[in-house]
Amino acid sequence: MKLTGIFSFLLLLLSTHLFASSDLALVQSSRPSKPEEFDVLNWRKNLRIGYFGDYSFTTLKKLDDNQYNSDGTKNRMPISLLNEFNISYNITPNLALYSKPEFYVVTGDRNDLDDTYDRNLVTMGDVLMGFQYRAYRGPKANYSIRVTHGHPFSKYSRDQNLKSETDFQNFIIWFPTRDITMLIWNTYRYYIYDSDVNSRRYRINNRFIFSYKWTDTWGYQFNSEYVLQHRAPKTGPRQRKWNHFSVYRNTLSWGVTYKLNNYLTIIPNVEAQDLENVKWETLQLGVTFLGRIF
Repeated sequence: MKLTGIFSFLLLLLSTHLFASSDLALVQSSRPSKPEEFDVLNWRKNLRIGYFGDYSFTTLKKLDDNQYNSDGTKNRMPISLLNEFNISYNITPNLALYSKPEFYVVTGDRNDLDDTYDRNLVTMGDVLMGFQYRAYRGPKANYSIRVTHGHPFSKYSRDQNLKSETDFQNFIIWFPTRDITMLIWNTYRYYIYDSDVNSRRYRINNRFIFSYKWTDTWGYQFNSEYVLQHRAPKTGPRQRKWNHFSVYRNTLSWGVTYKLNNYLTIIPNVEAQDLENVKWETLQLGVTFLGRIF
């Protein structure tokens, strides 16, 4: 059953596109407040730690413990819980040191994985480290810039001979009303390899979140992501051309938000993994966890 028309309408209704993984946690606590006198040694005021968890556990067509591709076919990767932590510490009123470590807790069947994959129950992801600069802070919006370096701690990145990922990110958090929050987030990533690997050299992410709360506890969210990735051939004279790119992700999700307390929000959701190929096999059920640790 094709559902492309429904999701295309929802995307058009938003009149924009795209959003961020663990930056969702920032949305919960980013409304501007009265500025205070800055003290770099006051770690209680300068330190911020947010948590993002994402668990996709089945498609609408079939209950399974494996992940599915955007075309609806089953792949060997087991379902798992992604855990990310946004950690920042202000060294000036507007400039902060930034880090985002991540790890996965695998809950699905790992028997299909071969030796090229990490088959442990808990697997380490890559770690981003860098700086975040708040370029604008007003009564209705914040605008920040982030420059980070991705350290290839995951087995996948090491097997790909990946040396680092250099990211430039900018995101706007907008509060048009008391009950509405929007986040527009863009990332430009360049891959650096130990060897002559050119088939994947850059990625451009565009993300958007629209959040509305109808009570202090309940609300809903729309998330959209559109990603382009460099796809040059691995060999041949055209290997190094920059214009070899294709769509890597084109997704839209909708979820109900439930604020359990001031430190945790739970969002059960449905995600269309490919807006150009929407069917029951590509609609995935999941749960998002947004936490504020400090």
